[in-house]
Amino acid sequence: MADFQEQFLPFAQLMREAALPEIFINTFSRYFRQLVAGQTGMIAENEISPVPELPDAEKLPRSLIEVGEAALQKCVV
Repeated sequence: MADFQEQFLPFAQLMREAALPEIFINTFSRYFRQLVAGQTGMIAENEISPVPELPDAEKLPRSLIEVGEAALQKCVV
């Protein structure tokens, strides 16, 4: 556990300096811990299924445009 904390500390410090919400840091920590433990994050094709239906983007509230545009500034793909 101490080893993980030492490895994760620099990332947590950078995220806090960037004023990221704790929920982001906690989520990153969770997935970083899985990576350190040797998990790949790969999902086998036989474990997935297609999405049956997506919401119509034209019917979503217009207020989501501003939220989405603000989030794009911090989005990484």
